[in-house]
Order: sequence, then structure tokens, then C-alpha cells
Amino acid sequence: MAGKNKLLSLIHHLLISVALILKGYDKFSHHKIFGGLILCFGIIVLVYFFYVLLKQKENSTMHILIHLFEGFASLFAAYIFFEEGRKYLQYGFILAAIGFFISVYVYAVKHKRTKDIKGP
Repeated sequence: MAGKNKLLSLIHHLLISVALILKGYDKFSHHKIFGGLILCFGIIVLVYFFYVLLKQKENSTMHILIHLFEGFASLFAAYIFFEEGRKYLQYGFILAAIGFFISVYVYAVKHKRTKDIKGP
């Protein structure tokens, strides 16, 4: 089961990075700051995807940072969609951002608990 979860996590990071890169590139001409941030976050997530793929090992600190990047990029995308006057799309991105932040909290608590059990 751990192998299947790892594969799903890798696919998730790849899909999110491609979506963020395309969205950041598309919106860079209209919103330089937010479009650039989304593009940079997408590139960072893509680099992390290749790092995990090549190293076959996941760093817990990087895992948390990547989910934070994905959450903030989702919030920036929601802001851009809100400014464009979309009806419902920004709410999906807000929910995704909330999901990313919840996953960071759950992962941090779970990782701290297993670290406390194993010791230093």
C-alpha cells in the first residue's frame, strides 16, 4: 500500500506542477507578481517531483514546504479568478488551498508523533 500511495503522491505533484506552470505562464502578462509567483511555485514543485523520483526518498521538511507552496499558489490562482469575474472556479481553488493547509497540519502532527515515539 505504501508504494501505491507514493505513486499517487508523485502523480499529484506532477499534475499540480504542470497546472501551476501553465497557469502562471498564462497569467504572467496580466498579473506580473501573482503570475510570476504561481510560475515559480510550479517550477519548485516540478523540481521536487524529479528529486523524489530520482532519490526514491522523501524529505519531511520539503514535503511540508511543497504543500505550503501548492496551497499559496492555489490562493493566488483563486485571487486571479476572482478578479477576472469567474463564477465558481475560484471557490474550487480556495477549497484546494484549504485542503493543502489541512494536509500540512495533519502531516506535521503525524510526523511529530512518530518522531516522538522513535526518539531523537
